[in-house]
Amino acid sequence: MKRITILFLTIITSSIVVLAQDDYVLPETEAPVPKTQELKFPNPDFTNYSFSAAAFTLDKGDAQLLGTDILFSKISYGINDRSMISMNASLFGTFTVSFKQRIPVNEEFNLAFSACAGNFLFIDKDSIIRLFGGQSLATFGNHQNNVTFGIGLYFGKSSFEVVDQTKNLFFHHVFVATQRQIRPKTYLVAEGMYYWNYNTFMGSFAMKFVIKSRMSLHVGIMPLYRNGRISRNQTRQERGAVPIISYRWLLH
Repeated sequence: MKRITILFLTIITSSIVVLAQDDYVLPETEAPVPKTQELKFPNPDFTNYSFSAAAFTLDKGDAQLLGTDILFSKISYGINDRSMISMNASLFGTFTVSFKQRIPVNEEFNLAFSACAGNFLFIDKDSIIRLFGGQSLATFGNHQNNVTFGIGLYFGKSSFEVVDQTKNLFFHHVFVATQRQIRPKTYLVAEGMYYWNYNTFMGSFAMKFVIKSRMSLHVGIMPLYRNGRISRNQTRQERGAVPIISYRWLLH
């Protein structure tokens, strides 16, 4: 039961924060590049971290493909420079649609709001988990180096008993995520999420490698810690970790 609970929470939390996902071009000049600009390089994956979303959106007409650990996939499309829509799917029957709206405050500060709805899990008509919710995001920085603070409120309705032997699931959480460009094509990505309904912490530590100018590869680990009920009358601490292998491909 312990391993099943860890696996189920890992799948759910990674999916939710995976729910709810431009290039920089150097100006042509013959003058030496200032030191502050030396690390500027096209970043094809600026709308999200390993799991969490950033407040950035795709440019109008751009699309992005995303895959994580072979289990999850996502496609996003820029409706305009401030709005994007995404569709998410998984091997567990997931199919959700999400919308994100960006509100630029200045060049180094963006706000965004997103909403999603659909099936988190669909095995058959008697094994369904429907998911609804949204999140608010505040991102400080540019496409290369930034930090995001966010809060997400998600509700799941299950046709069978799952976590804590209930059919009602509340995935309310707060998170902070950051990425730092340490080499022209290499980024350090870290994030932490806390789900207060289940006293669960989930994080990620990953390296992101840019391939050419439109693809990126994330390689890292996702730790999970929970200290709470695993049944109606039993409480237990649970720990786990899952490797992260994720790719993203930006299409103009």
